[in-house]
Order: sequence, then C-alpha cells, then structure tokens
Amino acid sequence: MLSQLRADALALIDATPDCILSTIGPAGVQASAVTCVVHAGCIYMLVPSTIDQLFNIEHELEVVLTGTSWQLRGAALAIGEATGPRGTAPDMIQARARAACTTLVEVFPLRMHLKAVGQRQ
Repeated sequence: MLSQLRADALALIDATPDCILSTIGPAGVQASAVTCVVHAGCIYMLVPSTIDQLFNIEHELEVVLTGTSWQLRGAALAIGEATGPRGTAPDMIQARARAACTTLVEVFPLRMHLKAVGQRQ
C-alpha cells in the first residue's frame, strides 16, 4: 500500500514539475523556481552554479520542494557540475546540465504532502 501511495505521489510531482526549491543554512533562507524530473524514486533538478542554495545544501541536507498541489521534504545532494558520473540521474537531465552552467541536485523524498482533490480509489 505504501509503495503504491509513494508511486502515485511521485507521478503527481512528475506531472507538475515546476516548483519552488527552499533551503536554509549559512546563506539564510533561500527560495527559487526550478523544474524537477522524477526518476528511480528520486527528484532531480538543475540549479544555477552561482546560487546561494548550493552553499546551503552543502551544510544542511534537508530541502523543501513546493508545487501547486504538493509539497515534499527531502534530503538533497549536489551531484556536481557537468562532469563525472551521475548515478541514477536520467540522461536527459545530465545532457542539460552539460549544456548549461548548472549543478545537478538529487533529492531523496522523506515526506510528501498532496493537496486533497476528490476521493482516492
């Protein structure tokens, strides 16, 4: 049952990928709009390499992603710039990271909240 609920929540996140990434740490509270991709149970996003959120993620792994109908708390890992292996990151986002001055960030979901819409079956 839990695995099905998790899969449903990740499918909703994948279907509405534009969200706000929020971090806290030495650079203070930071929030920025990002687009995420769900793959192999994790969320991947490209973050500009010059943004203070990367500094926060280095010191505090917990992040919050907020979409229009969902919110996710997770543990983030800045995988790096466009060099080296990416583990389970999808090829599409790896190619985009190589083409831009961005850092690939992986988020492992710890807690997901979905907006109630109708009755679940």
